[in-house]
Amino acid sequence: MRLHLGDLWNHKGKELFRTHRYAEAKEALLKAVEIKPELADAWYVLAGIESMKNEKEGALSRLRKAIELEPGYKGKARTQSHFKKLKGDIDFERLVQ
Repeated sequence: MRLHLGDLWNHKGKELFRTHRYAEAKEALLKAVEIKPELADAWYVLAGIESMKNEKEGALSRLRKAIELEPGYKGKARTQSHFKKLKGDIDFERLVQ
């Protein structure tokens, strides 16, 4: 299996996220979506990072893109702890309904 450069940046970003290196993860994921904008999971992880950093507008924008590409992220965002700071926010609730 041959990986695309965007996939490699995405993998690196998700691994950095997993190890709580959020600033580095964000950089890698931004490179991933720049190269391969259809990477729904990269958009989703970016949204999670921004949610945890209280960057509501960025988080919602990136989550909207992830859901547009992969509607299953609606349900995942409702239950995942990365989005707990947005729970109860009217814009977030509308997006994930």
